[in-house]
Amino acid sequence: MKNFNTYISEKLKITKKILGNRKKMLDNPQDYVDLGLPSGTLWAKCNIGANEEHEIGDLISWGELNTKRKYIPDTYKFGNEKNLTKYNDEDKLTKLELTDDIAHYKDKNMCLPSDEQFTELINCTEQKWVKNYNDTGVNGMLFTGINDESLFLPAAGCKINTVNSDDNRKGWYFTNSLYSLQFARFVSFDSMSSKARLYSNGNRYIGMSMRPVLS
Repeated sequence: MKNFNTYISEKLKITKKILGNRKKMLDNPQDYVDLGLPSGTLWAKCNIGANEEHEIGDLISWGELNTKRKYIPDTYKFGNEKNLTKYNDEDKLTKLELTDDIAHYKDKNMCLPSDEQFTELINCTEQKWVKNYNDTGVNGMLFTGINDESLFLPAAGCKINTVNSDDNRKGWYFTNSLYSLQFARFVSFDSMSSKARLYSNGNRYIGMSMRPVLS
């Protein structure tokens, strides 16, 4: 009986979340995509810093709230791997607090996706690498849900030092989670990918794309 009650409780939580997200989406239908995912997660149509779905937007270090000129360990907000001031051995934090979540900073209804939400996106959609998306000249990955709605993630590359590496050739998107003190988890894809993949070795100081979800 306990397992059954737990199951029902979890189902009610998911249903409540789905209904809440649907209400928020009705208020701003142009901002989100409903892919019919099991969790009810709604994905933002645009990257942080972009106004259109094909625009690259801002490339930002993990846990930072602004862009900068150089993306190197010495300019990272929380220090280098030898002297980390937050998300370190002392505080034991492994997921972004909302105060360090760029998506939540921009819009209180949004947050950066978790590992689980990105995994669900990958496992519950069909994916296709698209060249010159809608004649914009931008390449990227198109995720299509069971309801035939689609989400486009542009291949914005990543920024190391002052160089934008892999621009229009590869997509790099941070999750809200760390793998280790030095590395954050991220999702990546390119023209050779049949599916996006979740990786664990993204240096926190690197500038990557950010695609929010409705919180």
